Amino acid sequence: LCQNQGKAEEVEHYYRRALEIYATRLGPDDPNVAKTKNNLASCYLKQGKYQDAETLYKEILTRAHEKEFGSVNGDNKPIWMH
Repeated sequence: LCQNQGKAEEVEHYYRRALEIYATRLGPDDPNVAKTKNNLASCYLKQGKYQDAETLYKEILTRAHEKEFGSVNGDNKPIWMH
């Protein structure tokens, strides 16, 4: 609702709060955590907070890469880390 009304700061606040709750209660690997991080990064983009959005998107991608291929090192470093 806040997003449709253009209340970006409120949207950011609610996504941050949801992320805190999900990460604490469900753990960092729960799909809801990744979805909420993605939504928060999208919110950052809409606010022009490009560095914050980029940082969060890279965190999401790195976490997914680690779950799929194991820890990141020189041999399996994803392209966004070069």
